[in-house]
Amino acid sequence: EMPEDDEEDDDDDDSLGFPPGHVIHLDDLMNYSDHHGGGPSSDDRRVKTIKPLIPSYFFCPLTQTIMKDPVLTPDGSTFERRAILRYLILSPENPLTGNPLSAEELEEDRLVRGAIDKAR
Repeated sequence: EMPEDDEEDDDDDDSLGFPPGHVIHLDDLMNYSDHHGGGPSSDDRRVKTIKPLIPSYFFCPLTQTIMKDPVLTPDGSTFERRAILRYLILSPENPLTGNPLSAEELEEDRLVRGAIDKAR
């Protein structure tokens, strides 16, 4: 049973295929655990069911949202394809490691993609 969250009631579908009430922004997940992670209370059950639902590696480090089309860099970083392609126009390097990076080196991250698809 998922708690209702009025903040996620946008008309446009940015749910990325997850049911309503799911956290889709990394900041929301962090805020949720900060606000609901205190001592014993009736909210503890909700935290325990929500925290493990969405692993941090589902989120693109650039957009802070759950990835739809994750790609892998040669040095092991995963990004949302559109976000990293936009970034590479301005700076031809991995934003996490600083290593040189070109669009041609990106490969579909099948493991992360499979995990996200399975969780939908």
